[in-house]
Amino acid sequence: MAFYQFINAGVLVVLANSILDLKNISLTNGLAAEITQIMLMNVIVPNVSLFVTNYMAPGKWWAKRSIRKALGDEKEKSKEEPKDIYLQEEVNETFEEVPIDLAARYSFVLKTLLLTALYAPFVPLVVPLSICSILIYYQI
Repeated sequence: MAFYQFINAGVLVVLANSILDLKNISLTNGLAAEITQIMLMNVIVPNVSLFVTNYMAPGKWWAKRSIRKALGDEKEKSKEEPKDIYLQEEVNETFEEVPIDLAARYSFVLKTLLLTALYAPFVPLVVPLSICSILIYYQI
């Protein structure tokens, strides 16, 4: 999976630029700009999507809130009896974290390292971008 992502994000861009225009390797509108854009997207998109699916899922957030309210959490304690009854399995499923997909994470890291090895001679800025991307990805 990482190899195909690397081919798609790395090799095809270099081949397309070399076939279309060999002389346009400038920082403003050529291969270097596309490399920088690819690496910035490599930092932003996977990390934001992972954060949203793990922590900001609206359905899961709402379910946690309603369960806390029904069970009489300290902050939202009311004098009324809980109206909803939840099974322990439902509560466990709601509060469990999303399972970690090790294959996808390993693929992301490998793709980032391969892109960095390919693009670092063109644009040295990709090295700190890839380091930041991998650090953020493992913090989420």
